[in-house]
Amino acid sequence: MRPAAKKLLLVAVALACLVVGLPIAYWSSGSDGVVAAVFASLVCLLAVMAAETSSTLFAGLADVTLRTGLAMLPRMGIPLGFLIVVYSRGGPLVEAGIVFYLLPFYLVVLTAETLLTVSSFPSGPVPRNRQQRGSDG
Repeated sequence: MRPAAKKLLLVAVALACLVVGLPIAYWSSGSDGVVAAVFASLVCLLAVMAAETSSTLFAGLADVTLRTGLAMLPRMGIPLGFLIVVYSRGGPLVEAGIVFYLLPFYLVVLTAETLLTVSSFPSGPVPRNRQQRGSDG
């Protein structure tokens, strides 16, 4: 799947989360809840776009663990940093329960991103370029 198509699908997932969350947010906290849900969706979208950009930038790295770790920094750091700042300042977003919108949105968007990434891997057996160490006895 092309990166632009993947990003477009992730935007659609974030918008779907928002559409589902808006009535709940309005019912529970009024307009403050709606603002909290919108911010939660935008933060999740920003985090996943930063992670996708990071994955694209570091695609040439041979070490998959390092590449994955570098993509995880914005994916987890942006929402966590946002919540730390919001909760340290207090205010209407905290009172509206922004964490209760951010966490489910984050999980849904992360699941969609993971499924899209895994589905882009080639299927079939992985060719072995070298023997495993220690298997010769």
